Amino acid sequence: MGSYTLTVFALFLSVAALIIHPSLQISYEILGKVCSKVEDKDFCLRLLESDPRTRSADLPKLSLISIELTKNRAQATLQTFIEFSKNHTNPSLKRSLGRCVTEYKNIQPKIEMAYQLSQQKKYKKITQLAKAWDLANTCTSTNSILINKISHPMLLTLDAANG
Repeated sequence: MGSYTLTVFALFLSVAALIIHPSLQISYEILGKVCSKVEDKDFCLRLLESDPRTRSADLPKLSLISIELTKNRAQATLQTFIEFSKNHTNPSLKRSLGRCVTEYKNIQPKIEMAYQLSQQKKYKKITQLAKAWDLANTCTSTNSILINKISHPMLLTLDAANG
């Protein structure tokens, strides 16, 4: 999974938004097609179906929902890294956690920009989620089991948002 997957998903949503009439509700079949483009289809389906708005959403609304879910996951992950960085005494792990706090703070505005572009229906310009994925992935490069466990759901969420 990488930036390529996110770019492909953004392109898929762009094309799908042009093909599928925006006022049509998302069927389970369409949701399945969207999620089949990502690394973990089941996670993507569970994530999108966890929001009750998905069932009545059209494709533009689904884009907003997925980015909003990504924003919420990023905020929760940031808070987790902040808490762990405060409580760990191992200097190496504390530095790695601090880097992750920085990366996740940098992720926030990228997700917000993606949301704004989605609101404006400028789907082809949404590249910020791929950049956010790169930042989240940088955090996992420490080879820390703890950091990877915290970051993994965020990477899957970003992948689903780019689905």
